[in-house]
Amino acid sequence: MLGHRPLELDNIEPWEFRGAMFHANSFVHKGLTPLRPQQPIDMRLPILSTWGFRVPAGIAEAQFIKKQK
Repeated sequence: MLGHRPLELDNIEPWEFRGAMFHANSFVHKGLTPLRPQQPIDMRLPILSTWGFRVPAGIAEAQFIKKQK
């Protein structure tokens, strides 16, 4: 692929989403850009689901490592 074409020329723009289920300490983002602190009225927006650091490892350890009795 060569060159650069702004996505806006094809009417493509980033989604707006909430950073968490609850509005406290969370922001509404458009793509990677934070727009504003999340408010209760933003419940209509989807949530960007992410895992915290070490969550995948914790799940794998719980599934595959035998616990000592």
